[in-house]
Amino acid sequence: MTCVNCQKDIAVGSRFCYNCGAKQPETPAPGLSPQTGGKKKLMRSSTDKKIAGVCAGLADYFDLDPTIVRVLWFLAVFFAGTGGFFGLCSRSPRLA
Repeated sequence: MTCVNCQKDIAVGSRFCYNCGAKQPETPAPGLSPQTGGKKKLMRSSTDKKIAGVCAGLADYFDLDPTIVRVLWFLAVFFAGTGGFFGLCSRSPRLA
């Protein structure tokens, strides 16, 4: 599939371009694979990966922009991870 804005190759069925962020023309109903018409599988992306392709795979599965998923993932890890760590530190008894 080619982006309508920047003309670069992107994954088939993507709603947003991974390179320029442009919205792509509508595709079939979410959850259906454009190639087979069957249900999509949750898989890591091999075309748009920053570390391992997990956020891009989630974005493709839920038809979201990968940047949004990456920002939400960062915020969840930053706030929940820090809060969870300090919460456990304050409530856990110390070893003698």
